[in-house]
Amino acid sequence: MGRTQLPPGANLALPPLARSALIMMVLTGGLWLAMLLLLYLKEAWLIAFLNLAALSPEMVASGYLYQLATYMFLHELSSPLHLLLNALLVYFFATPIESRWGVRKTLLFAFGGGVAGGLMVLLFAAVAALFSLGTPAMTIGFSGAALAMLALFCTLNANATILLFFVVPIRARTILILAVAIDFLMWIAPGAQVSFPAHLGGILFGVLIGWGGPRHLWRKFRYRRILRDVSLDRRPKKRQWLN
Repeated sequence: MGRTQLPPGANLALPPLARSALIMMVLTGGLWLAMLLLLYLKEAWLIAFLNLAALSPEMVASGYLYQLATYMFLHELSSPLHLLLNALLVYFFATPIESRWGVRKTLLFAFGGGVAGGLMVLLFAAVAALFSLGTPAMTIGFSGAALAMLALFCTLNANATILLFFVVPIRARTILILAVAIDFLMWIAPGAQVSFPAHLGGILFGVLIGWGGPRHLWRKFRYRRILRDVSLDRRPKKRQWLN
């Protein structure tokens, strides 16, 4: 996949609801309601469900690898804001991606972004354990997948203008930089509950796919090395002095 521009004019001005976005919203929203029902029926059932489905580095190390796929569909019950913010990102950015790739590929990409976020959580947890920085809490949420969609859009349309809060025009590349910076600051704030590793993993996945994927980047790197070597070979050689 080359670095191809998404359809022009995708300025996030209330796009139509994409089918992929609807599927993601129904799935995450439905599970949120199901968790509310479990909480209402018996809190112990909800706790048992979260222990199985949320992402826990210790559980993954024990063989519960499926948590890399399940954690992203769960959201905080104490406030619907977590779910709504992710749904908003999905709503805006699924439309330009789906118009280019179609429903199936858009869904696979979002899922890959969520898995990448989970892998980054495991990496940060391994580093924390190495330096005895404590055990990270369980991770839930679709933010890694949603931010991967944001990162893909901003990578392929770096000069596109986005209306921040529907008012402030700002370049897409600037939005991506601000998202990483603000997310990091929220992560290091006292008492923060933001999973910066999951968000960072999703963003890096979106940028990587936007640049064509690992194979494309490797080919580009090799091509540049070949051009450099050729240019060095063509340089006029210095006259050798005889002693």
